[in-house]
Amino acid sequence: MQYLISEADEPLTYASSGMLIHSDQFLHPRRCIDTYVLLLIQKGTLCITMDDQEYEVGPNQFLLLLPGRLHFGTTPSKGMLSYYWMHFSMNRSRTQLCDSCTLTETQYSLPVFGDLGKDLRASLIFQSLLDMTRRSHYQIDWRCHYLSSYLLLEISHEAAGQYNSFQLHLPEPVTRIHDFIQANYSGPVSSRTIAEHFGYHPVYLERYYRKYTGTSITSSIHEARIEASKNLLLNADSVLSLEEIAAACGFSDVKYYMRIFKKRTGMTPTQYKRSLSQRKINTQ
Repeated sequence: MQYLISEADEPLTYASSGMLIHSDQFLHPRRCIDTYVLLLIQKGTLCITMDDQEYEVGPNQFLLLLPGRLHFGTTPSKGMLSYYWMHFSMNRSRTQLCDSCTLTETQYSLPVFGDLGKDLRASLIFQSLLDMTRRSHYQIDWRCHYLSSYLLLEISHEAAGQYNSFQLHLPEPVTRIHDFIQANYSGPVSSRTIAEHFGYHPVYLERYYRKYTGTSITSSIHEARIEASKNLLLNADSVLSLEEIAAACGFSDVKYYMRIFKKRTGMTPTQYKRSLSQRKINTQ
């Protein structure tokens, strides 16, 4: 499962929000936009694909559509469908996608897909946001930015509790695979070599791992490698080239490394290093 991680010491930038109600056969349009979109399902099931992964989002579940990613409906809805939606932006230089979640009081930690709390608190906040924008004749003011930020923090808090509980109940094979990836990401490791190492059929192991983690083995390998490369990029004493950093983190092709890095962070390795260096300068 991927998590959107961002500093919460400033509000996000609210753009618009609303509620979709459709009686039957709704199919989400095919598009690629430059804002985040938060979907909160109230009734029915929305079938939608993003980044070649299909999601079935049901009542009291949410989905975060990422900027610059193609998404589209895959199957028309059956019966009544209703959901809240919100478009927003965040400071991309302070935002990243990770495969793990560590909630702190100073961060948004929002999973791409998840369940909401049974107390419906997030839905109530969403209703308050819609009521406020209606009273303001849909004019955006600072209340919109702060209330939408509160909404994301509330979902982050709910998701973190579920994530921690989930981690405690991971089957032992999944935990061993995760630990193996963390220990061997710099070598020629793949979903197939991991399956061979643990004595499983590759297809079975992939399905088993995805069932309990929400992500693929390959995605977990990429995450471990990209996180390691970030540390090398931010090492002020390092004189390693991008080719050397890619090789040190398990990527045999620097262009492939750059492509995966940009897909996961929204920027190139060079831009990432420059943005973090500039941030350190600005905060001194």
